[in-house]
Amino acid sequence: MIVPAYNQAAVIKRSLAPLSQAAVDGCIELIVVCNGCTDNTGDVARSVPGVRVVELARGSKPAALNAGDEAATLWPRLYLGADIQISAGAVLAVLDRLGKGDVLAAHPDSRYDSGGASALVPSYYRARSRIPQHKLAMWGAGAYGLNAPGHHRFGAFPTITGDDLYVDTRFDAYEKAVVATEPSVVKTPSDATSLLAILPHYYCSRSS
Repeated sequence: MIVPAYNQAAVIKRSLAPLSQAAVDGCIELIVVCNGCTDNTGDVARSVPGVRVVELARGSKPAALNAGDEAATLWPRLYLGADIQISAGAVLAVLDRLGKGDVLAAHPDSRYDSGGASALVPSYYRARSRIPQHKLAMWGAGAYGLNAPGHHRFGAFPTITGDDLYVDTRFDAYEKAVVATEPSVVKTPSDATSLLAILPHYYCSRSS
């Protein structure tokens, strides 16, 4: 799995620690790609057993994803946000589903953590979760996986904002799956201003 990270020293160990033993055992690859970090994200990641760190001087998530692909050797692959909490069991369940070959892209069940957020934020996420077309979307779960044929659909990650949205638009509904797992945990924005700042990522930057 590939974890792009930009100045995530404060949270990345929390994300990596539950995956460490699976990486040590060789069940998964766990590659953190630090891109343009000015903090000690790389050192924190290296302190977790089983983690391989790649460092890029330039801050670019698409470049980090592509560098992670170059470093990785196994398929299928999961792409994980550096601040997302997920269990090794959930990761393996997604990889197992992709390994069957009946779908090309998949992500785990997910839930939103709105603790401490203003009232509008959890209301928005509750409403969004009820929209049918969002249920199979590859964006919004903090993680998504691809098998080799799925990745071949587009080759390299383009230089755009919103890799998860881009990936989602590459596949028809029957080619995607949400795997019933222990959910990944996505921390929501804390207030309406922060929420509005990320909405263009999902609704205004679609790339065909």
